[in-house]
Amino acid sequence: MKKILFVGSEFYPYIKTGGLGDAIASLLRAVQVSGKQATILLPGYRAITENIVHVHEVHEVLIPFSVVIRARLKKVTLKRQNAPLWVLDSAPFFHQPGGIYDETDNTEGHLNTLRFAMLAWAASELACGTITNWKADIVHCHDWHAALVPVFIRKKYSGLPGGGLLDDKRPKSLLTIHNLAFQGHCYRQYLGILGLEAFNVNDAQLNNPMTSFLALGIAHADRISTVSPTYAKEILSEEYGCGLQHKLASCGVRGILNGVDYNVWHPQTDPALDNVGYSFDADTRSSIKLGLQRDLGLKPHADIPLLSFTNRLTHQKMADVLIEAIPRLMEKGVQITAMGEGQDEYVEQFIRAAGSHKGQFSYVEKFSEVMEHRIHAGADICLSPSRFEPCGLNPLYAMRYGSIPVVRATGGLCDTVVDANLQSIRSGDANGITFKNANLNGLLSAIDGALTLFSNKPEWMKLQKNAMNASFLWQKAAIDYCEIYDELTKKTDEKLVIAACNTQDQADAGTLAVLQDEALKPQPELPAFAPLLNAVGAD
Repeated sequence: MKKILFVGSEFYPYIKTGGLGDAIASLLRAVQVSGKQATILLPGYRAITENIVHVHEVHEVLIPFSVVIRARLKKVTLKRQNAPLWVLDSAPFFHQPGGIYDETDNTEGHLNTLRFAMLAWAASELACGTITNWKADIVHCHDWHAALVPVFIRKKYSGLPGGGLLDDKRPKSLLTIHNLAFQGHCYRQYLGILGLEAFNVNDAQLNNPMTSFLALGIAHADRISTVSPTYAKEILSEEYGCGLQHKLASCGVRGILNGVDYNVWHPQTDPALDNVGYSFDADTRSSIKLGLQRDLGLKPHADIPLLSFTNRLTHQKMADVLIEAIPRLMEKGVQITAMGEGQDEYVEQFIRAAGSHKGQFSYVEKFSEVMEHRIHAGADICLSPSRFEPCGLNPLYAMRYGSIPVVRATGGLCDTVVDANLQSIRSGDANGITFKNANLNGLLSAIDGALTLFSNKPEWMKLQKNAMNASFLWQKAAIDYCEIYDELTKKTDEKLVIAACNTQDQADAGTLAVLQDEALKPQPELPAFAPLLNAVGAD
C-alpha cells in the first residue's frame, strides 16, 4: 500500500483562514477512504497542541540550519480525529500571538521564512525515513508553506551514489498550488542559512535579492497541480502567472477541482442550524432567514432580498468594488450581511457602512464558522466576486443551502458556476449568476439579474433546486490525485532518468557558476540569525 505524507499549514477544524484548511482536511480524508495510507504533518500551533488527546511517539530533532534549532516531532491523535497525524512542536515559533502567519516585532517576514523552512525540513526527514521506521512514497505539499519539502528531499539524496534522480528510493513529491499569489518570498541570502544555496532557481532573476519558497518548490517538485482546470490554464499567462508563468509552463500543471465535504456542509444535518434533521424546504429557509435577520440587527422580512459576502476583505475578492456598490444597493432596498477579516482600510469602510445603514447592512468582523453556515442557510444571494479565483469553495457551500452565488467568471468559478437564464434554469444546468468585468458595472449588472430572478418565485425556486442538487464530491478529486500518486511511483525508464539527470547536472553547474558570480556582488543587510531566534524566544 502506498504511503502518502501531506504537508500543510492549515487543517479544518483546528486551523483555518480560508479554503486551504477545508481543502487539505477534506482531501486527506478522501484519499484515506480511497485505500491509501495517508497522514499529515502540521505546524504545532497552539490550536493544534491544545487539542492533542494522545501522544503516540515523540522524537527530538535538531534542525541543522546555520544555527541548530531544537524541536520535537510528535505522532498524536487530536480531538474529533480518529487517525493519528504528525505535529512539529516548537512553541517559540508556532505559539506566536495573532494570526498563524503574523510576524513578531522587527522580524519583517523572516520569522515565516524560518518556521516554514523548519516544517519543510522536518517533513523531508520524516518522508525519507530518517526519524522513524515509517517512510513515505509520496509527499503531497500544499502551497508555499510546504514548498521547500521537495528541495530538502533533493538535497538529502544529492549526496548519495548515483544522485537523487537515479535513486528509486527517494520519496516523490507533488506540489499543489492553492493560490499562486501567495509565494512565501524571502531573501536569497537566507538559502545559505537554510543550507540550500546550491538549490537556487537557475533563471534570469538571480540579480533580484528576493526569491520565494514557491518558485523553489516548482523547480524541484516531481509534479505540480492546482485546484481547478481553468486556473491551471490561467496561471500560464502573464496576467495570472504572478511572475512564475514560464516556470509553470515548462513543468506542466494539472488542474484538479476541489470538492465539498457534504458531511460538514449539509443543511439537513448541520448542527449550526436550529432545524437540524428537518426537511430543508422554503418554509424552513424562511424561518432561518428571519432568525438570522433578527440576530444581525436587520429588519426581519422574508421577502426582502438578503445578500451575503463571507470572504476575506481583500483586493482579490473585490472588496473595494463591493464597498463602492453599497450605496447603490441600499437604494434598491436589499439587505446585505458581510463577514470577514482582511485589509484594515476595507474593514474600516465596512464598519462605517454598517453604522450608516443600520437595519439594512450588517458586518461581522470576526470570522465564525457557525455564523458562516447560518448565513449560507438564510441568505438568498451569495456574493463571491473575485479578480482571480483558484477554485472558490464559498459559492459551492452556498449552493448546497439554496443561496444563489453571484461570481465573476474566472478560475475555478468557470468550472463550477453555470450562468442562469430561463432556458438553463429549466434544463437544470444553471446554478448561479456570472459576470465578466471585474468592476462596479459588472457586479451591479449581475446583482440586478439575480434580483430580477428573485422576484420571479417559480423560476427562483427552480434555480435554488438546481443549486442544491449540484454535487462537487471530494471522491472525484481523490481519484485524480491517486492517479498522480500512481504515476509518480511507477518505475521510470532508465534512459529517460539518465538524460534527465545529465540535464539537471548541467543546470546545477550553471546555477553554481551564477551563484559564485552573485556572491561577489554587494548583498542587502539582513537581520542576524541569532537575534531573529532571540526575537521569538527560541533556545
